[in-house]
Amino acid sequence: MSLPPLIRHLLDAKLGAWCEARVPEDIRDELRYEHSIRGTTATIFEVRPMWDGSPGETRGKVAQIRYEDDVFALYCCDRNGRWHFFEPFEPGKDLDAVLTEIETDRTGIFFG
Repeated sequence: MSLPPLIRHLLDAKLGAWCEARVPEDIRDELRYEHSIRGTTATIFEVRPMWDGSPGETRGKVAQIRYEDDVFALYCCDRNGRWHFFEPFEPGKDLDAVLTEIETDRTGIFFG
């Protein structure tokens, strides 16, 4: 199943802006956030250079937003890379509320 075109555009635009705004421009060579959309799921990643200076980057999972039953549901990742429904947040139609919940990170699950 894929996202309705309008929802996909909304996710892509809002997540792109959120990722850009999260990190000051002067440290983007050390840290940035990216997102990808696959099916009905958008995943946010933290991207950093390799810790030992070797070529390449590391991509850490931050959060996942799933569009299910016409609402946005929020998921968090465990240390084994598995996604779990983030119970403290009630799924809803407001994507901005999802992004605020990730940004606020009141439980420390998204950014530690």
